[in-house]
Amino acid sequence: MSNTSRDYYEILGLSRDCDALILKKTYRKLALEFHPDRNPSEEAVFQFREIQEAYEVLSDPEKRSIYDRFGHAGLRSQGGFGGRGAGMDDIFEGFQSIFDDFFGGSKRQRSSRGADLGYRLKISLEEAVLGVEKNIEIKRHRLCKACDGKKVAPGSIIETCPTCQGQGRIRRQQGFFVMAQDCPQCAGSGQFIKKPCPSCKASGVEKEKANIDVKIPEGVDSGVRLRVSGEGEISSSGGSRGDLFVELEVEEHEIFERDGSSLYTSLSIPYTTAIFGGEIEIPVISGTRKIDLKPIKEIPFALSLEGEGVKDLRSKKKGSLFVELHVEVPEKLSPKAKELLESLREELEKAPKASKKKKKKKNFFGFEI
Repeated sequence: MSNTSRDYYEILGLSRDCDALILKKTYRKLALEFHPDRNPSEEAVFQFREIQEAYEVLSDPEKRSIYDRFGHAGLRSQGGFGGRGAGMDDIFEGFQSIFDDFFGGSKRQRSSRGADLGYRLKISLEEAVLGVEKNIEIKRHRLCKACDGKKVAPGSIIETCPTCQGQGRIRRQQGFFVMAQDCPQCAGSGQFIKKPCPSCKASGVEKEKANIDVKIPEGVDSGVRLRVSGEGEISSSGGSRGDLFVELEVEEHEIFERDGSSLYTSLSIPYTTAIFGGEIEIPVISGTRKIDLKPIKEIPFALSLEGEGVKDLRSKKKGSLFVELHVEVPEKLSPKAKELLESLREELEKAPKASKKKKKKKNFFGFEI
């Protein structure tokens, strides 16, 4: 048992109900403050030893429970510290854990997923409105076919790094400090490749071109990013592939304009159709649509076709297509056409003019006033 008989909570300046997080933060702070390299006196070494001993007990749930109930006597009966005080080797061995927390500590090989990839895809307005499946070609990496990703030449094996003994880290002592850093021979991998694969130069991967099917839903717009899971870059540590993110750019259309879920276009109709009405063929995003047009009384005139717009990605409801109608005026007329139009003008001038109805005003609540 250590020479100290002071209360461990008192040494660390903590209450008896402190949690593990507060305990660890306080220990780090005090250990750095009273480290002998900063305070090279015998008193500083003794204080640091007390802090180390207190943390070792209180950070262990079983030892802490015994100490809370029976104090130092309970630890002695359990063989708490092997019957000896903490020497300088023990101090620095424990203090190394602080540097492990702050600066990365021991090298651990983790199986992480590969990096995500990005791709910009141009699509037409029809494809954005109606939805489509596109096949795209991307550049990424795959396992080297020559070595199957093992990085070594055929017939050879990966050996344990002789410098770090497979740990990936080496420790160097500088004064009182013991610093850990990546092994310079294996770059922290813990492995040594004597005969690297000549095809991939020990990288374990090679470039490839992959064709990916991307399903584009109805109603997308420029800036929308589609995620294709598992089609990104390969993992260098044996994990799953990353994801592919496809950002869409919708091209401008010759006759349609888009505003949210609404589409807009214009259409020219014959002069006679405007006067007498008749069947007209209207362009829609999926083709054409025929409607019976009644005589137009006012120009310009606009039609609204519900459900011929763009599907909203959230509500799944389709917007409308708004069509502005224009009257075609012939550039050249035959003598007979001019005569007929002149007669029509005379008749129209004699015909009574349609009176414009005055629109009734409505108040705030919607009632006519």
